[in-house]
Order: sequence, then C-alpha cells, then structure tokens
Amino acid sequence: MDVQGDSALVISEYVLEARPYHEPIGDITWEDSSLRAYLNGEFLSSFSQADQARIIETTVINNDNPERGTPGGNDTADKIFLLSTDEAQQYFASGSERIAYGESGRVSTWWLRSPGIVSDTAAYVTGDIGDIDNDSAVSNTDGIRPALWLNLQ
Repeated sequence: MDVQGDSALVISEYVLEARPYHEPIGDITWEDSSLRAYLNGEFLSSFSQADQARIIETTVINNDNPERGTPGGNDTADKIFLLSTDEAQQYFASGSERIAYGESGRVSTWWLRSPGIVSDTAAYVTGDIGDIDNDSAVSNTDGIRPALWLNLQ
C-alpha cells in the first residue's frame, strides 16, 4: 500500500474472517473495541516470533467522524490495525478497488476503525460496490482486513 524508507504498509488482500467490531453493543471507540484487542492479542500471536519482531508498533490516529463529529477516541499504539475511512480513500482510488473477497470467494463487507454516525456504530466498506458507509452497528459481524507496518530490513 505504501513504502516509507525501510517500512511498508501492508493490508490483507482478502477478508480473513468475520467478527464484531465490539461486543456487547454500546458506545465504543477503536481504543476500547474488542476487535482491536483481538488483533493486537490473539491475532498477532499467530505470527512467528521472527515475524512479530518485524511488525512495527504504529501510532494510529483516530479522527472523529467528519459528518457527525462522533468521537474517534484517543490515538493508539498498535501493531495490527484496521484502516480508517481516510486511509481507505487514500490507498484505494475507487470503490471497485475497495471490493474484497472472503475465503469462500464471495464479496464481503469489511470494517474500518473509524467511528460511525453515532457512538455504537463504526465505518465499513460495503461489499457490493466498495463504498464507505458509516452506520454498521458494532455488534454486526463484518469482515476484517488487518493492516500493519512491516520493517523491510
């Protein structure tokens, strides 16, 4: 997706699995979401120690929702994260480039870390046309496309 010096931003080509953004439903930000805890815990530990050592801890910016001002919460330090709405637009030039497929070969929706239009929703990419939407209830089971910065040395 991006190369800066000896580091590269990578994102899963496919939707790896489907999970809720947070359980139980309620007001939440990326910082306190169960999906963030999973990605930086159990998911990260599935990598070998050598691969984990190459994954760079990154300051992840969590902006407020631009349409409604829904709080994005504090910035976080993550090894594994989801793209924000801004990053999804930056790295994928069109909706058709954002369309992703799951293991079954079917088109899948996928979570972004940005807040939705109210505090118990989050942004996501629609499966059918790759649009970015802002109103999926955090308890919904949408796909995940983990992203990370990788040390290339």
